[in-house]
Amino acid sequence: MKDINIPIWWKDLTDKAKQEVTDLFDLDVSKDVIEKIFNWDEFPMTTLVIPNLVVSESGEKISYNPDANVDGTSLQGGITASYDDLVTCFGPSKGGDGCKTDAEWNGTLGGIKFAIYNWKNGPVYGGPAVELNKKWNIGGHNHKALEAVETYMKQILGK
Repeated sequence: MKDINIPIWWKDLTDKAKQEVTDLFDLDVSKDVIEKIFNWDEFPMTTLVIPNLVVSESGEKISYNPDANVDGTSLQGGITASYDDLVTCFGPSKGGDGCKTDAEWNGTLGGIKFAIYNWKNGPVYGGPAVELNKKWNIGGHNHKALEAVETYMKQILGK
């Protein structure tokens, strides 16, 4: 992970300065996406850390874009992870469908679409609190979605 010292609030940076930060890290997300991920208005920062950028073992930069449309994805596998680990990696859950899922995260990792969700094992389906769940489904267009999620989480969490 990389960091850069910026002794001012993110919201006070000019648009040009924000773009320079995203360019510095070769991010494939805009400054607006970074602002949504971090909610800079509430936190004064002396160091800007970009936790949505990791480097894979092959040296490829993998950035997380939470604003991607993941319609048409399907189950590609599953992971074992705590709810808190998912929040650490992907931010707050986007909620569920109110029928079979309680929590969901989706977006792209290095351009690969993915969805993480619980399926029929939370409160809306008669199960325990979703924060206690450890089994999560990974959706995508192919097996690369599962690989991208696993690699990204491993890099962020150091596990």
